[in-house]
Amino acid sequence: MKKEDKYIARIQFKLKVLQSKGQTFEDFFVSVMTKADKDFQPVKAYGNIGDQKNDGFNKKTGTYYQVFAPEDITKDKTIYDAAKKLEQDFRGLYEKWNNLCQIKNYFFVVNDKYEGVDPIITKKILELNKEFSEVDIEAMCEHQHIAFIQVWFNVFFVHICLQLIVDQNHNDVCLFCSFCCCIYF
Repeated sequence: MKKEDKYIARIQFKLKVLQSKGQTFEDFFVSVMTKADKDFQPVKAYGNIGDQKNDGFNKKTGTYYQVFAPEDITKDKTIYDAAKKLEQDFRGLYEKWNNLCQIKNYFFVVNDKYEGVDPIITKKILELNKEFSEVDIEAMCEHQHIAFIQVWFNVFFVHICLQLIVDQNHNDVCLFCSFCCCIYF
């Protein structure tokens, strides 16, 4: 794969993140996770029971994800709402899921638009880590999304760029791109 191809893919990924909010970002995150982790199980909200505070998880590792993608993460009200949501969602997840599949890792996935996570959210994470010491609780924001994707970047480059970003089927547009030639031949 050419260096230029990787660079363009990273720009497309960043653009997709910057343009996404709310359910659109959650759908994008789930799409990436289902390709990046074969054991990831998305949990779709259903009627009045919702998703039971769980946007997706890996039962083999006990890792759970809850997505938060506000319009503007830098507003004071949004920051306090995020800290409140983090606590409520984690406590609800723990109550509803821990007995079924032990929670070992919890990621509060924040679309921070590459701005970073506020100290109020970070402090709430530290408080919850202290109370629930058997669980590793963290925020996952954009720079971590990129780092996470890099692990699988070479394998999933075509799928992430073509299917997730421009909604194209790889087989419809490939015609043995340089990436596929490296993998298959």
